[in-house]
Amino acid sequence: MTQQPTLITGGTGKVGTRIVSHLRRRNVAVRAGSRSGAPRFDWTAPDTWDAALRGSRTVFVLPHDGELLTWPFVQRARDLGVERVVLLSGRGVDVPGYAGDNSAAGRTHIDGEDAVRSCGPAWTILRPGWFAQNFSEGFFRDAVLAREVRRPVTVR
Repeated sequence: MTQQPTLITGGTGKVGTRIVSHLRRRNVAVRAGSRSGAPRFDWTAPDTWDAALRGSRTVFVLPHDGELLTWPFVQRARDLGVERVVLLSGRGVDVPGYAGDNSAAGRTHIDGEDAVRSCGPAWTILRPGWFAQNFSEGFFRDAVLAREVRRPVTVR
């Protein structure tokens, strides 16, 4: 029997690449969803969703910040037989005002969490605070190498 692939949306991005690599090392069939992949997956082109979803039992959703696309995507995944959705959300989205009232990313994550809780398949929501690579690849890299990571604190 052929194993059903796990679709990783954003499968060629910073987080998605690591998830794809991790699953492949464990011999899990993976489909890296991306605009350059085969089949092609593009958050902003819903006509690409079916081909990427077809045959997948599990989907790891890396939402498209600033767009409220997770809800229709999860509904379509359910309609095509997906049984589990794992959503990468964000720290503090359940805390009123944390992300700011006008935060596009905050709205994306709130909408996404509502979608996975409501659409039917089994679900898991991940709310990471920081990723380790933020300190070795991202905007903290130079500060880490200089041994000068600074963060604001309140002293009372």
